[in-house]
Amino acid sequence: MPLLYARIILNINIMAYLFRKKFVLVLCGILMSAVFVEVFLRLGGTIYSAVQESANKTARGESGAIRILCLGESTTAGINAYPKYLEEILNSRNTGVRFSVINKGEIGMDSGYILENLEDNIAKYAPHIITVMMGINDKEDTREYNTSATKAGFLQSLRIYKLVKFIIMHVKSRKLFSALKPGPDRLYAGTGPADSVGHEKKPAEDVSRDKDDYRSYIKLGVFYREHADAEKSIEVFKKAVKADPGKPEGYKQLSLSYNLVGKHEAAKKALLDAFANKAEDVTIYEELGEYYWKQKDTKRAERTYLEAIGRFPNEYRLYQRLSLLYEEEGNPALAGKYSMRAEALLPKNYDASDVTRKNYTRLREIVLGKKIKLLCIQYPLRSVSGLKDMMGAGMGEIYVDNEGIFRNAVREGGYFEYFKDVFAGDFGHCTEKGHRLLAGNIADTVINGCIDKRQD
Repeated sequence: MPLLYARIILNINIMAYLFRKKFVLVLCGILMSAVFVEVFLRLGGTIYSAVQESANKTARGESGAIRILCLGESTTAGINAYPKYLEEILNSRNTGVRFSVINKGEIGMDSGYILENLEDNIAKYAPHIITVMMGINDKEDTREYNTSATKAGFLQSLRIYKLVKFIIMHVKSRKLFSALKPGPDRLYAGTGPADSVGHEKKPAEDVSRDKDDYRSYIKLGVFYREHADAEKSIEVFKKAVKADPGKPEGYKQLSLSYNLVGKHEAAKKALLDAFANKAEDVTIYEELGEYYWKQKDTKRAERTYLEAIGRFPNEYRLYQRLSLLYEEEGNPALAGKYSMRAEALLPKNYDASDVTRKNYTRLREIVLGKKIKLLCIQYPLRSVSGLKDMMGAGMGEIYVDNEGIFRNAVREGGYFEYFKDVFAGDFGHCTEKGHRLLAGNIADTVINGCIDKRQD
């Protein structure tokens, strides 16, 4: 008996050892695969940004040129954004020196991300001058730049993490979209011959009765639009509206998708349908007012915003938009009146959230500490005093004021001549003309305040 017991124990130990060995091998295989995928994805991301980086590499390699590094988010990013025109304008001036402009603006980034990458960008591009325009994307979850904040965001920074989220969303979207396949009178869960051999059919009325499906339709429609399939997103948003005609989000998203494919009348109809079904909220008013404004029907745009203010008197964005509209129409008295009302309703720390201030001032310390000239650019149409107040006592940084030059341009040429949208409430993403105007103003500041103190 003791011998038999000993053999049993020995066999158990051997099996446990083999299991642990297999487990370790499988775990190592998974980790190695994850590392390979991460490297592959990062390589793909590098290739994706090759166009902008190619221009940056050329700029970095220009011998004897003054290198300007532009930092920011979507208001700076892109091959046709202000950094491109800044280089053209500076080199067209008779300054006797060459300028190379490097664009490191990235869409959707906040001040924490910009600061986290600052040291690497300085080491890579060795700039003489840095321009920065940031803060509009900062939210409650924006990280203050420090070591622990960087570590806390490690998982979210991995490309494989983002890929897994994308795959999960894609799988969910395939399952949901299978319910949208058209049938004679209703929508079915499957397609093809398999339907006749046991696949349960899911009628459209069942979808509309499920309160969670409305949100699923919205998420799915946004997913398709973000992945370059606006036509399919339109089909899905129509289902969202049908599932719950009393909610405004479906109409708004449907309108956005119609605009994306150039169907502007259909976009307007989607917004008017929201009113017809008593589903309007402040965003429906904003979108409808912007539609009329872009069509140069400023009277209707004005009436839309005023009606919205009557219903939503505490929404500061409505006052901002109306102020811009009056600015364009050359009515400074009304523009100032509604601008002051907007300012009175703004959430506390709107322009100078604590984390934005800390990140901005930390960026200033790093840049000036390396003897690099720093240009802090205020967003178009906003007062530079807000940025200066946020930064506190100056340390040698230079500010670029874009309020007056853009207000004059809007009065003369119209708001949408210089901006594509009104995403920030009091300004938007620039058109080519807007980017050129912005670049010209920054160029003046560079020439007047920087080139005589360039670093060799």
